[in-house]
Amino acid sequence: MKMEQLQYVLEIEKCKSMSNASENLFITQQNLSYSIKKLEDELNIPILKRYNKGCELTEEGQLFSVFCRNGKIFRKSLPISLSTRAVSMGNCIYISTKCTKFSSSLIF
Repeated sequence: MKMEQLQYVLEIEKCKSMSNASENLFITQQNLSYSIKKLEDELNIPILKRYNKGCELTEEGQLFSVFCRNGKIFRKSLPISLSTRAVSMGNCIYISTKCTKFSSSLIF
């Protein structure tokens, strides 16, 4: 998991559209979609419901976005909370990042 992916989820939640979110994030829609799909595969949960005219967060995605916003992604409660919704999940979540204004605001 990369810190950019957390930012992507929050922007998609705000815009309710992959194309609008990708414009705001200055990345292509294809890269945004690919990154979110990789995150969903890694966490083994669906984060987005995709429609022809936009998208919205699933129940699991909403839970994940709360952790993103509050910086609780670093706590042990995330795997426990999400594992009740996932078929199978590892014991660890790995996050890589480079120092950005966004990532420094998540550290508490």
